[in-house]
Amino acid sequence: MPTLQSYKTNQAHTERMYCVKCRQHVIVTAPELVKLKNNRFALRGKCPHTGVMCYKVVTRERAKELVPGIE
Repeated sequence: MPTLQSYKTNQAHTERMYCVKCRQHVIVTAPELVKLKNNRFALRGKCPHTGVMCYKVVTRERAKELVPGIE
């Protein structure tokens, strides 16, 4: 399985994501931006309560806002 290309975001950045295990929205601090196999972008971070990885698909424009200089 190929690894996902990832980019670091600002450490002070927080994002609201849905945790499947908690079944509620949680605030994730310093998520990383990853490029999926289908060339879409997503934010990936850990739930602060359970430690489960949370993903949130974002638009290409939003990805460029978070990490300037990506294609």
